[in-house]
Amino acid sequence: MALLHGTYVLTVGLVLGVPLAPMLGVWAAVASLIPQIGGALAGAPFVLLGFTESATTGVICLIAFVLYLNFENHILSPIIVGEAVDLSAPTTMVGAIVGASVAGVPGALVAVPLLGAGKAIYLEATGQSRSKHRNSRSIVDRVRRLVRRDAKSPPRAESAPR
Repeated sequence: MALLHGTYVLTVGLVLGVPLAPMLGVWAAVASLIPQIGGALAGAPFVLLGFTESATTGVICLIAFVLYLNFENHILSPIIVGEAVDLSAPTTMVGAIVGASVAGVPGALVAVPLLGAGKAIYLEATGQSRSKHRNSRSIVDRVRRLVRRDAKSPPRAESAPR
């Protein structure tokens, strides 16, 4: 995900003519490795240097960055983190929100791994193996399956004439 973030910043920076775009891309990739605050650390210099080019470029950088962060935080991260700890995306989001509510940033950082560990302990204690519960299909396989299901759905039955 950090590489994707860095590539996005690099691409947008080069397209908009933001000064130091390659360095900003590397900075975004490195800063993205920091949980919870890495996105803001990566975006601040990108947007500020965008404003040095022009006000329009700065606003476009800000909008592009906010759109990317929303995509990463609400779609990409829950899917990837959920796969890593074998939890659904809504569970990871709720866990992070509850963790942040209880203990702030440190709580948000440890909530999802604790939920994953709790699930693994529960499955072991009840005699179920993780492999039975774990969905071994990749995200790409899931999307393919959904597309095939839509393509193979039977046509609607027409009502009989009266």
